Amino acid sequence: MSVCMTTLRLASAIDRELILAWWGIPEVRRFTTTRQQPSFGELLDQLNQPGRRDFMIIYQGRRVGRTCLTEQKEFEELSLYIGEVTLHGHGIGTTAIGLTLQQTSKQVRARVVKDNAASLKAFLANEFSILKEDGTAVWLAHPGGTPT
Repeated sequence: MSVCMTTLRLASAIDRELILAWWGIPEVRRFTTTRQQPSFGELLDQLNQPGRRDFMIIYQGRRVGRTCLTEQKEFEELSLYIGEVTLHGHGIGTTAIGLTLQQTSKQVRARVVKDNAASLKAFLANEFSILKEDGTAVWLAHPGGTPT
């Protein structure tokens, strides 16, 4: 019996085309806060933003999604998506959130689209709590660090 491992690695230049391709899949972009697909140039600008670290989610030896930590003034914001639509609902995102939390000692926050029950469940399973809700999103915070 083989064990299916989920790991992370820092994203590199070889991942950029795949990240952009995933953004072109409506089922992937559906629950993001950015509805419009960025151009390749806009994506490069995002990936090169100071204080941003992107990680590739590796599942069964292949790239299946990405997480990101973006440094804010008093916390880091975590975002993620699983680019391989056939793997949605397999718990990979929950594991990837936990692995991404290991990459920082700062407080972490996340914004989840209200309709994304699976993502909300994954963050709550990783000890995030709800900070606030607005018309479209739920803001969450991880207990690490000092609350702001």
